[in-house]
Amino acid sequence: VGALVIVKDCEYVDVLFWVLEEYWSLGYGTEICLNLLQYCKQIGIQKIVASAVDLNSASTKILARLGFKQVRKFINQELQLPETKYELYV
Repeated sequence: VGALVIVKDCEYVDVLFWVLEEYWSLGYGTEICLNLLQYCKQIGIQKIVASAVDLNSASTKILARLGFKQVRKFINQELQLPETKYELYV
């Protein structure tokens, strides 16, 4: 269906998630993020960092809906596309 990658730093986690195209618009991205928030609260993580390519409106909407705040815009060097970094304090 997809994947979730969590990279734990000392004070926060950096997350990456993706859903295979045939499962888009079925709520899996939201479900992944909701479970991630619950998990981070359980283990005492207070800050979550995520990035999304600006063209990926589904991911940017999920992050905004869950309360993530935009903190920085940049060009993803690998993809050569505009991307936004988000943070959420839980």
